Amino acid sequence: MKRILFIVDEQSLQEIVQLVFKENYIVKGIISSRNLEEVISNFNPDIILLDVDFGGADGRVVCRYLKGYQPTAHIPIVLITANTVTDSDYRCEPNSIVEKPFDIEVLKSIVAEMIN
Repeated sequence: MKRILFIVDEQSLQEIVQLVFKENYIVKGIISSRNLEEVISNFNPDIILLDVDFGGADGRVVCRYLKGYQPTAHIPIVLITANTVTDSDYRCEPNSIVEKPFDIEVLKSIVAEMIN
């Protein structure tokens, strides 16, 4: 089964993503970037859903780091944000950007397209 790592500090969003994806994917939700390299190494995600603003951290910085770090550069990243943005606003080369509130069917389609 494919694996989704979801990084967001909103409990309700964690629960929704777990519910929506648990039937077809293994989902791991975390609320901070603490020990992120270890989490990624142990969980081995096929995609990362990353909130732009979580736990006092900036998801754009995390995205830039992961895309520039050889062991994680290949993992697709979907940034989730409450702000209207363009790819150039982030300079971290996410594979996709989803604006909150998002249509869960759109997110499911993006995930399926990227990892199946």
